[in-house]
Amino acid sequence: MMRKTSLNGTVRYTLLNVAYFAAFCTVHAYAAVYLISKGFSNTEVGVLLAVANIVSAILQPVIAGIIDKPGYLTNRRFIIIAVMIIMTGSAILMFAPGNKAVIFFIYALIYMIQFAYQPVMTALCFEYQKAGYSIMYGLARG
Repeated sequence: MMRKTSLNGTVRYTLLNVAYFAAFCTVHAYAAVYLISKGFSNTEVGVLLAVANIVSAILQPVIAGIIDKPGYLTNRRFIIIAVMIIMTGSAILMFAPGNKAVIFFIYALIYMIQFAYQPVMTALCFEYQKAGYSIMYGLARG
């Protein structure tokens, strides 16, 4: 099998990581600031983030098990679905009135999905390598 250039695969994978971590940083770095501005207490913010982290840790192996089985859901499709859910949730949050229950649910969903698809990004590297791309993983991940 002919290996595709290392630069091409690395650049593609780097761009995916840049997009992922840019979204990750905006959601996670400003979580407390955003939620407090929406009327949440420090305790409520802590509970939301803790629950979202725990649920995402439980979801990661479940999602991996589903993706590993032959069928519709692949790494790419999961990432596309996850990004669509995050974008939809973000749009709803932009226009959501001060309904704390809705904000809690949607923000927790976005938070969980971002953590749950982090290992899928790594698996996508292996998928690219299997397709013949040579990827400099350390460089691509920054």
